[in-house]
Amino acid sequence: MDHIGIRIREARREKGWSAEMVGRKMKKAISKQAFAQKERNGSFSYQEVEEVAEILGVNMKYFLPKRSIKNLPNSTDPHPAA
Repeated sequence: MDHIGIRIREARREKGWSAEMVGRKMKKAISKQAFAQKERNGSFSYQEVEEVAEILGVNMKYFLPKRSIKNLPNSTDPHPAA
């Protein structure tokens, strides 16, 4: 199963953004290396995930595995089939 860092990287790449761009836009800016490290090991705090979702313009649910989303009440799939 993909961890949250991988899902964040996928969303970032879909938007065409670099790790440096997202890291710089965070309230407490972090370096490209620090952001990439968080993506590699999935070590984002809840607040950081919220912030990254806002920066990328996606719902936080986007970063959750599909099977987790099915169990959320009133949930729509943020990963629609293409």
